Amino acid sequence: GIGGDLLIHCFTSIGNAIFAGSAESAGIFKSTDAGDTWQWSSNNLTDLDIWALTADERYVYAGGHYGEVFRSGNLGVSWDSLPFPASRGSITSLSVDGGNLYATSEAIGAYRSSDRGMTWTSLNNGGLGSDVSSLAARGQYLFAVTNNRIMRSSNRGSSWSQCRTGLDTTTSYWPVAIH
Repeated sequence: GIGGDLLIHCFTSIGNAIFAGSAESAGIFKSTDAGDTWQWSSNNLTDLDIWALTADERYVYAGGHYGEVFRSGNLGVSWDSLPFPASRGSITSLSVDGGNLYATSEAIGAYRSSDRGMTWTSLNNGGLGSDVSSLAARGQYLFAVTNNRIMRSSNRGSSWSQCRTGLDTTTSYWPVAIH
């Protein structure tokens, strides 16, 4: 189970399973009893520094410190490595919406997959840049944090504009989530 001085960096859930990702080479833990007990759930992971988790109706996805994205179709019993283009730089966020999987890397920016992680398309155009620390998806809208700016796309990442109204431009922005 989870214990000691473990740094949990991210959570996601699917059905009655909750997943917690550790950013200290401890991997992924799973609970099926609302967090009362936890089991190690990291079989086949080649990167145990987990920085991002998300899930759709069929899969749980995990992003690692060394630029790898993983997928589990059996609630974390085992994990498969996906062909994400990053070979370095942490996966800083994962998000799913409308059949699309989104991943960001501190080294190569934001990417979208419409086939559950088998192929990827770069979203680093229209002013987004490649230093993306977080991304959240909601319908056709994407929100990204990059270089202390919050960016928005209204067309699933084809183009980007900076969100400015009501935001302090001297503030540092970090992860975003939309529920």
